[in-house]
Amino acid sequence: MIRPGEPWGETGTPPPAAPTVRNEAALGDLWERGGREAVLQSGTLRAVTGSAEGPNRVCAPVDVVVVEWTGPDGPVRRPLFGSMAVCSAPLGVRLDAIVTNSGFWRGRRAVPAAHPNDGILDVLELSRDMAVAQRWLAWRRSARLDHLPHPGLTVHRGRDWTWSGGPCTVWIDGRRSGRAHRITCSVIPDAMRIWL
Repeated sequence: MIRPGEPWGETGTPPPAAPTVRNEAALGDLWERGGREAVLQSGTLRAVTGSAEGPNRVCAPVDVVVVEWTGPDGPVRRPLFGSMAVCSAPLGVRLDAIVTNSGFWRGRRAVPAAHPNDGILDVLELSRDMAVAQRWLAWRRSARLDHLPHPGLTVHRGRDWTWSGGPCTVWIDGRRSGRAHRITCSVIPDAMRIWL
């Protein structure tokens, strides 16, 4: 787990045995199968370091956020490495919260203080009373990182987080993962070594 002001990761060459995954969703699949080291081709974790393709890469430990809810078929448990969106309203189109390990969501730095190896999950919650025009304005301002503070946006930082409401649609690392009324999230520090 990184401490404020400390450098993160080391430069090196990935071992030949390390599997290559294309994004955070595939990284989550690998983690569920017991994988604890991987080469990541793209995704928000790479955006954190600004890593580029090449023989030498940054190898760094990353946390995993474990997301749990009860769906129509029973309990669900999924790993989160990048970001998760909690969406309600018809067809899941209204964004209620972003849970992030990387700080990024849809190419924007949604939570600037987030770091994928600080042992903390970061949550940006949107007030249900926030008008569509205000949501759009906040989205536009997020490109300049001046969307915070906003009275309809709240940032939570901690080792766990619980949401209830809904029903909502859960999107984990860009993949629709199910429907839920109550979601709990917790952090496992240093869950994997990732070559970025």
